[in-house]
Parts: sequence; C-alpha cells; structure tokens
Amino acid sequence: MAPEADGARPAAVGAHSADRKREIRAAGFRVTGGWESGADTYFLLALTKTGPGCRGASGAGAARGRDRMPKNSSIRDHVALVMGGAVGIGGACAERFAEEGARVAVVDLDSEKGEAAAGKLNAAGGEALFVKADATSKAEVESAFGQVLGRWNRLDILVNCAGGFFENTAIEDIQEEEWDAGIAWNLKSAMLCCQAAAAPMKKAGYGRIVNVSSLAGRTALVYTPLDYCAAKAAVMGLSRRLSAELGPHGITVNAVAPGVTLSPRVAVMHQDILDDIVKTIPLGRVAEPEDIADAIWYLCTPGAGYITGVSLDVNGGRFTV
Repeated sequence: MAPEADGARPAAVGAHSADRKREIRAAGFRVTGGWESGADTYFLLALTKTGPGCRGASGAGAARGRDRMPKNSSIRDHVALVMGGAVGIGGACAERFAEEGARVAVVDLDSEKGEAAAGKLNAAGGEALFVKADATSKAEVESAFGQVLGRWNRLDILVNCAGGFFENTAIEDIQEEEWDAGIAWNLKSAMLCCQAAAAPMKKAGYGRIVNVSSLAGRTALVYTPLDYCAAKAAVMGLSRRLSAELGPHGITVNAVAPGVTLSPRVAVMHQDILDDIVKTIPLGRVAEPEDIADAIWYLCTPGAGYITGVSLDVNGGRFTV
C-alpha cells in the first residue's frame, strides 16, 4: 500500500513484514499498533501522516495552523479536562486539544500512561497536567476537578472517555458484581464528572461537555457485554437530560457514539473478527482514535454553541438513523 499525500490517512488491517513497517514509518506515517498471529505480524495501518502543517505536527507548523483557526472554532487557552485521557480516544482528544492551544488536564487511573501522555504534550510545547483519579469514586473525581481548578481557575471543556469492557458474559452467567462494575465504569463515571463540572461551568456561563457513548448503545452487538450496552445507551439519555438542565447556563452537553475504534486494547480484543467488521462498514475501515477526537473537538468549540442534546454517530456509516 503506497503512502498517500500529506494529511491523508489510508487505512487497512493486514499482514506486513517488519521491513514494510519501517518503510511506512520512513515515509512519515505513524503506525498505531499491532499484534502477532502465527507467522504474520499484523499492523493497524490506520495511519496519520506527520510533518509540518499536518495534524500530528508540533512546533511552528502546528502553531501556524492554530493562528489560522477561525475565532468561532478556536479553543486556544481553554481548559479541557479529559477523563480517561491517557490512551485511546481520550489520549487522541488530549493531543488534539493541545494542538489547538488548549490547556489540558489528563485524568486517568493509570499513572504511568497518564504521566507519559501529559509529558508528551508538555514536551511538544503544550501545557498539560496529569491527575490520577478513579472515575467511579466521587471523592477522587472531586479531588481531580479541584486540582485542575486550582491550577487554571477555570474549566471550559469536559470529555468523559473513561469506560470499556473486557469480558462478554451470557445473561444467565453475569454476576451482580460484574454488572455493577460495568455500570459504574461506563455510566456512573460520566455522571460524577458532569456533576463536578456543573458548578464551575455555571459560574462562567460557558461550557462544553461531551460524553463518549458507543455504537453498542445504539444497536444490538452480540459480541459486546450487556452491562456495557446498557450503560452506553444510558449515557446518551444522560446527555440529553443534562442538555436541557444546563443549556440556560451556556453549557452544551452532547454524546458521541463511536463504532469499533482501534485503540491498542480493542485491536487485540477484536483481532479475530476485525475483517468481518470492516465488511459491514461502508467507508471500508474501522476508526482510529483520531477520527473520534475530531468529532469531539468540533463539539467542544465555540462554533458548536447551538448543538446540544445530540448523540453523534461516528461509525463510518455502519449504523445510521
């Protein structure tokens, strides 16, 4: 597969040699992950072209891009808190916000990956802070928000990316503890963070909240756990309800429902069915975290101020309503 022009992102999932991986990197593309299966090594060729003026660029090229940003699309100097911001969709959001000139709080339970994510943003010339917190704990969420407000004395953007799943259990085998943990991780976490964000955003008369839901909350996916599907459907309901309550205070609340997205964990989890999934997607590929971050970024801009209560599907056309 030949690399495309600057800014293009070819996408495929297939077997490639280590030499081919080096060639791809030498051409200026970033390989987002991979795994081994038998004699083949699979690389996720959902690639981002790097270099001056490209989205992945830092330094003068990225700064010039921000300088050209229309005022109603600029989040320069805004403070963004990304819950679950160490890797995956949350990590891509943190990077996108930093590239656009926002100050970014990476909040995550994984200290090692969270520190690395914030350090990367700072090294690229951004302003980032890492805070360790369990998104299912009210006390830890309140502490995290307090640290962010203590650092910057404002909060403009909240993105709730905490959540996920590991096991898919049949209904007759689900344990109560398993169900409760899934609901807490994927729904309670969003509620607690929205609750903590409400007061500072109301005080400012401005705010952008985006809750990450899932295609699994839109339609029946039998390979996805029941607790996850139920929680992600509820996240959309939570977002709609909060949009009505917070709208009069200048705060928008929306949900984004991604399809299968190639974070490292998801890539390994779905490696046996990825080819079948791709066949169901009209755009012919699964998503990169950056695809979802693009949609979230727009909903967090001043220019999206008349969009609220929406659940935005970002799934390559796999599911439409």
